[in-house]
Order: sequence, then C-alpha cells, then structure tokens
Amino acid sequence: MSEESTHVRLEGACGVERAAEIKEQLLAALEEDGDRVDLDLSGVTRADVSLQQIVCAAHRSLASRGKKVGLTAPPSEAVTQLQRSGGFGRACMFHRQECPFQGGSGDE
Repeated sequence: MSEESTHVRLEGACGVERAAEIKEQLLAALEEDGDRVDLDLSGVTRADVSLQQIVCAAHRSLASRGKKVGLTAPPSEAVTQLQRSGGFGRACMFHRQECPFQGGSGDE
C-alpha cells in the first residue's frame, strides 16, 4: 500500500436518514490504495447511534485490511455527546488510543 491517506469529511446531520450515504462514503474509502483514512467529524451537527455503528464497522474493516483510521480534528460536540451516551467505548475492540469515539487518533 502507498503512504497516502484518504480523507472523509462528514458534515451536518449524520443520523439514520443519511446512514446509507455515509456507509457508501466509508466503503469507498476502504477501496482506496492508501494505508490510512483520515476522518473529519468536526462538522457534524447532529449524530445518532447509526453514525457510531457505521464508523465502528468501517474501523474494524479498515483494521482487518491493515489500514489505520485517524481523526483530522477533534470531533464536534454532537459526536462527543454521542460517544458519551452511545456506550460504544465500553465494547470497542480497539484500545482507547485507537478508537475514534474514545478520543484516540486511530494510530496504534
């Protein structure tokens, strides 16, 4: 794989109504040649558990392909609130420093 990264920026309301669109964006990032996906959640104004599920599934898929996920900026307040209330951090298969929803950078 190359040393390049793929950038994915999510903005606005990122709830169940956009789940299919967000999933497609992240699936496209899986297919890129780079060894890293840089995720920007700073522009998310509303989020629900579907966003967290999709990002977590993408993270697992990327890791299984030897790719890393990093955050390019601190997540928005909507994403931070989701992290607090969603409970995914307690069940995350990654260490805290690797989990985008636990304040990690995605780096191992």
